Amino acid sequence: MSLKKNATVTPQLPNYVFEQLIGQGTCGYVYKAIRIGEFKSREIVAVKCIRKEGLSKAAVENLITEITILKEVKSEYIVELKHFEYDKHFIYLIFEFCSGGDLSRLIKRNKRIPESLVQHFLQQIAVALKVLRKHNISHMDLKPQNILMSSVPSNRSFDIQLKLADFGFAQYLKSDQIGNSLRGSPLYMAPEILLSRKYDANVDLWSIGIIMYECLFGNAPFASSSLEELIEKIKNEAIVLPTTVKISGACKNLILRLLEKNPEKRITFEEFFCHPFVDLEHMPCKESYERGVSLVQKAVENDKCGKAREALEDYVNGLQYLIPIYNWSDKSKEHSRKLKKKIVQYLNRGEELKNVLNISGLTSEEMILLDDAYECVAEADLSCESGYFNEALEKYEKSLSVFISLLRKLKGKDKEMFREEVNELMSKAEKCSLLSKDPSSGNTLSKKQNSSRKVMRNIVPKKKTVSDTLSPTCYVQ
Repeated sequence: MSLKKNATVTPQLPNYVFEQLIGQGTCGYVYKAIRIGEFKSREIVAVKCIRKEGLSKAAVENLITEITILKEVKSEYIVELKHFEYDKHFIYLIFEFCSGGDLSRLIKRNKRIPESLVQHFLQQIAVALKVLRKHNISHMDLKPQNILMSSVPSNRSFDIQLKLADFGFAQYLKSDQIGNSLRGSPLYMAPEILLSRKYDANVDLWSIGIIMYECLFGNAPFASSSLEELIEKIKNEAIVLPTTVKISGACKNLILRLLEKNPEKRITFEEFFCHPFVDLEHMPCKESYERGVSLVQKAVENDKCGKAREALEDYVNGLQYLIPIYNWSDKSKEHSRKLKKKIVQYLNRGEELKNVLNISGLTSEEMILLDDAYECVAEADLSCESGYFNEALEKYEKSLSVFISLLRKLKGKDKEMFREEVNELMSKAEKCSLLSKDPSSGNTLSKKQNSSRKVMRNIVPKKKTVSDTLSPTCYVQ
């Protein structure tokens, strides 16, 4: 037990074993502890121990507000207050334990956080803020040190759950209500708090902007050695985004709107929640998965009915939900591998449909014929993968006859683009023909096939794929 030695009184709680000091402040300490429950069950928790001695009236009021708020609001992205107790010397707040530490550690360790991960984190913070605004609560002290991580990020998965913590400065503040007390950490305080001490709930949005800036660029925009220097910088210096780090247009737009010094011009909560970079609509979660699955199922049905345009739209919309879920999943898990296989299948089919819709000079009957041929190719691919080479060869040849007859009708760029499709199909047919005679020749032919495809790519410009219709942060990683 590594408790603070110079403390005159040691924090102690019945049924709790204090293991490690993980944080401390002016009013007390935070320990990692084990709660011994019924039947000797053990639960790891974090215990915030606040000294009663010398606690000011304002500190007592803040503590009461923190307990009230955390008992009132519930969200997977807000740290859970499990219980609170007190004795002669301390008030104890028992929280869920977050083993990943806080966001500031991740920033220090990585220097900068990739934009895609910043977006992933921002979505979680936005959900937490939505819950707070529903109850007219402002956090007032948002900063990386007060954003906890449920677990330690690993190379396999960055699907880390963030938790807003430390509601000691939080207050009930409606959107149009004005506050006038100095609350928060100066580096993350909105200008109106520092300069005029008159503010509304939108001050939390400025803090989010500073956190976002620090994540992307490695340091806060107005980093200063004193409060006086900080105030001077906020008064006189404009927000400048470093050009050394490339960020998307949507990301740049959001950060500049969050860091608008004039609170009347700053982005509102409603605009923040709907911003395309935050993109709460496609946030990885159970609801997004169900929505994505529903859309691709609809796409498959439209595909079967020959409704190429409707099918393509549904494939694209469905993938916008499914790809982020895969990107932030644990790639070592079987369900993740299965999801990737499905995503690749839908992407490929979407590309085929897009090629079909982009081809001009064909009648509606010929377009249906071409769509059927693509479907036949997909069936042939499956047969080839399953080892039914003769069956696959028959389907490839059937499709080729349609492709070649239509190729003769096309002209210009459409013909050049379609010729690559024919060449790829001929390579597949050749591979199946050889494999049907000698299965061991598969590896050798694969190299030849890849070589011929590289040559074709040099001759024919790369086609725009269905992936190009997705947002930059939605590609399969």
